Amino acid sequence: MEELVSVMMLVLEELREINTKLDDIKGIGVYGSINDLHDQLTEIDQSIDTLGDKIDGIRGSGVYDTISDVCDKLDNVENAVSSVETTVLMK
Repeated sequence: MEELVSVMMLVLEELREINTKLDDIKGIGVYGSINDLHDQLTEIDQSIDTLGDKIDGIRGSGVYDTISDVCDKLDNVENAVSSVETTVLMK
């Protein structure tokens, strides 16, 4: 009987150690559980998707659908205006 009590005490000690380790894993504070972390990661993922949608909205659609395309087109307009000014000044 003493041997059984001894084994049960060892089991109890192991269970307490496991419980302590689980408490350490759980942490403290607002994000103290795996569920809380999962929820936060889900919010980050949704924020990234929203940001991607906003970037797509800025990009637009059509022939001039990127900022660099628009900049190139504006450079072409500037060159054309300069050319016209030069021609007018020569007359």
